[in-house]
Amino acid sequence: MRKSILTAGLLALFCALPARAQTHPAQVGVAVGEPGNQTARNFVKTLMMTDKYAIAAGELAEKKARDPAVREVAKEMVDTHRKKAKELKKIYDRTLVGQTPTPPPAFDPPHQRLYHALQASGAAFDRVYIAQQVKDHRKALAFAEGYADRGENAKLRAYAQKRAPEIRDHLARLRNLTGQTLAQNGTAK
Repeated sequence: MRKSILTAGLLALFCALPARAQTHPAQVGVAVGEPGNQTARNFVKTLMMTDKYAIAAGELAEKKARDPAVREVAKEMVDTHRKKAKELKKIYDRTLVGQTPTPPPAFDPPHQRLYHALQASGAAFDRVYIAQQVKDHRKALAFAEGYADRGENAKLRAYAQKRAPEIRDHLARLRNLTGQTLAQNGTAK
């Protein structure tokens, strides 16, 4: 009797954990596999998480960034990633029948850590935000290029082929901003 009560209590406790505390690879938004070897579902999950994080971090940067150029890029990121998330949803709704991934309810553990790091303020916030966006866009580019080359779903492969150059453009803009932000803050060498 005690054993079943204890088991029931532990089960209830586990079920009560927020989604963000559960880090099982089957969790929506957790990417599994290498960038060049993705199933359609994992490719969609990866881009969904990238979009979710870019929007949340961008909204925070619009409020907290000290540099007006960082705020401008953040607004662009929010607008672009919202648009891309809608485009992706239209495609996967039609192509992944019976396998539709749902938008991630919370950040996966790596993106939770990134968002927590955005608690910096002033110039430190600007540097952290830009560095994070560069890193996350590099990862997204690797996944988009990998799926564009070897993706299993033709419509998603076409989407990846279209999205990869857009991600490259974001990376170029972010890299330019990195140099400008460091120079303005007197930390460039």
